[in-house]
Amino acid sequence: MQVVYGIDGRQKLDEYSLDHLSGYDNSRPVRIGNAAYQQLQLDIYGEMMDSTYLANKYGDAIRCVVGSQWGPRHSSGIKVTDFRLIE
Repeated sequence: MQVVYGIDGRQKLDEYSLDHLSGYDNSRPVRIGNAAYQQLQLDIYGEMMDSTYLANKYGDAIRCVVGSQWGPRHSSGIKVTDFRLIE
């Protein structure tokens, strides 16, 4: 799986310099595309391992918060952004 795709789903995002344009505050070069589509990105594996660890360690608390926030609505005035345990 690539790290970046075009807005239309394109997989090949070659990078080009547009020498006839000047960027913000006359910075150059102005580029379009994104050569990063060819890079091998391994940083997501650390995030995945951390998420798995946290889910195993705090899984019940996460289910409690998520279940109470997205479960049936009560008139307690609690919003989705209020991340606290509800007993």
